[in-house]
Amino acid sequence: MYKILTAAALSVMLNRSLIIGQTRQLYPFGDYISFTNISFTLKEVKHLWRKHDCAVKYGRRLIMRIDNFEHPAETNVVCSDWKSWKHPVIWFQGTTDAVAIQFFLKNVHPQMKNAALVLFGQEDSLESRPNVFGELMHVILSPTQAIEEAVDWVLQGVDPDVVLHMRMMTNRSIRAIQAAVQCIKRALSSFQQQIAKPRVVLVSDTPSFITEITPYLAEFAEVKISSFVFFWQCIVISSPFM
Repeated sequence: MYKILTAAALSVMLNRSLIIGQTRQLYPFGDYISFTNISFTLKEVKHLWRKHDCAVKYGRRLIMRIDNFEHPAETNVVCSDWKSWKHPVIWFQGTTDAVAIQFFLKNVHPQMKNAALVLFGQEDSLESRPNVFGELMHVILSPTQAIEEAVDWVLQGVDPDVVLHMRMMTNRSIRAIQAAVQCIKRALSSFQQQIAKPRVVLVSDTPSFITEITPYLAEFAEVKISSFVFFWQCIVISSPFM
């Protein structure tokens, strides 16, 4: 999923179209998620390229430039001006988490760094655009009807005020819990209207995390549901915070 979100972020930064997969049948999580029609598949791009005779009109073939973030010798994420690239298709490869796209904040070319700053906000401000990937999800993804009905059943028709997603893996640090609590408090403090007992939804791949953090949240919030990670893709659609 982060590969798709990274591609979406890059498409915004470069003002290019978003390509997801070869065909729509190969879109990931197809049984659970519907993807926006404003994206393209590579098969659709090839069809449109031939249909509009772009090879003759623009004098260039439909070629792809690959940048491999996983291999330092093969990536231009810091030192190259991607806005100057004329290749029809750019594939930012090896982006398995949120880190890769944020490297553009370190790009040596001002226009690339500025494009990243517009998307992600100022590096030294925690309150500056904290939910970029949540907003990208909101635009790109929507739950299928079956998943939406399941989430509505769990939420009992009441939208949460804050949703927290914690992908813990093997992390059992108390600092992670403390950071999560502070994150929720900051999110709640940004509300223009104070909520007496805000509703908080927890989503995690680690059941013990939910058990451990709930007592800290119960002091100032109502933990509406405790959920595992497979709900995350759907819940984030209706939530203003990650």
